[in-house]
Amino acid sequence: MDIGRKKVIVDNTVFDDLYNRIKLNAEELLPTLVTKAKQINDVLKENLFANDEYRQIVVNSAKNLFINDSMSQSGNGEHTDNSSTLNNLNRNKNSPLVRTNAHLDNAIRPVQDYLREFIEIVEHLTAWLELEISSYANGDDFRIVVQNEILDEFASMKAVSVAFLGQIFDYYEQRAAIGKEICKRPNIDDSKHLLVNIDELMYSKAKLMMIEIEGYFLRIYNVLSKNEDILKQSTRQHVDNYF
Repeated sequence: MDIGRKKVIVDNTVFDDLYNRIKLNAEELLPTLVTKAKQINDVLKENLFANDEYRQIVVNSAKNLFINDSMSQSGNGEHTDNSSTLNNLNRNKNSPLVRTNAHLDNAIRPVQDYLREFIEIVEHLTAWLELEISSYANGDDFRIVVQNEILDEFASMKAVSVAFLGQIFDYYEQRAAIGKEICKRPNIDDSKHLLVNIDELMYSKAKLMMIEIEGYFLRIYNVLSKNEDILKQSTRQHVDNYF
């Protein structure tokens, strides 16, 4: 029995409507690339990253995190500033608390936000650019090569950004493990020094991530604006050729 193959019917009106939405979204995102880069540049000039003074604040904050309930609060329940906590912890064997480095968290938070924003923007631009690729049967090889090169660059920058987020998550995981070790063996100084070191290292990484992501926003705007004429030579005929 010959059933035969059914012809797939695609409503091009629906496709074109989705395409136009994606294209409009991409066009609206393009100006925001420079805006985001400017915002990051402004953050890098603020106290969080502008000089080594905040780095030292992060390090000092890490050194003073090894606190104990009996040492961290005064009689009225308020926290007290004890610069000798690191040494006092060796003499007080009660359960220590390893608190979050709030100063470092203030530096990490904008990095995470901009990384997530960048990844989302790249996803939208990638979807638009992939839909702009012509049919290979049209013989427009140069335009296709340019589009594929841009898509490869998008993919590379996105992969690095995802890896940056992974490094931040790894930092918190490692820090939690070190904090657990400090609570179990508060008399071992190596774990405390290790926590201070990873906090300082994470601060340095956070600054480098911000510099990198600023460059990514500018690179995407640059490559799309310089190839605008090529990318806008869109042909929709290839849609029917797939079916």
